[in-house]
Amino acid sequence: MLRTTLLVLPLLLIGNAVADAQAVGHRVKVNGLQMYYEVSGRGDPLIVLHGAYMNIPTMGAIVPKLAASHRVYALELQGHGRTTDINRPITYQNLADDVAAFMDAVGLRKADVFGYSMGAIAGLQLAIRRRLASSSSAPAHTTSRGGSPSSGRPSRR
Repeated sequence: MLRTTLLVLPLLLIGNAVADAQAVGHRVKVNGLQMYYEVSGRGDPLIVLHGAYMNIPTMGAIVPKLAASHRVYALELQGHGRTTDINRPITYQNLADDVAAFMDAVGLRKADVFGYSMGAIAGLQLAIRRRLASSSSAPAHTTSRGGSPSSGRPSRR
């Protein structure tokens, strides 16, 4: 009985924090595509952008960790994951315009941006092209010999 109580008590105490971090999926029409995104956490808004050939789940544990201190909007970019593809090139500029249109569609005037690899460059393009849309950008990129968001290992050279 004591063992069960000791195991269950921490779960009850952190239950609300875990529930707040649970992602809820949505879709919104931006620039002719149906963009999929998930919202989790509380706090200042933070947009998370994945790398090429990735989606939200492949970002690993970083999204829930960020949701512990931010209202996270994790996006799936054009032709990735559950977001539709359209007949146009996938360029950093187009991806940045999609993120800006997403922000308009969901009513975000400003948000910090965390991008990994391709998402990092799209985030930088967003900051360059739409200066007022981003409070700050945090690009993250690794080498082929290093870690990734899902591995939990830092990059090594």
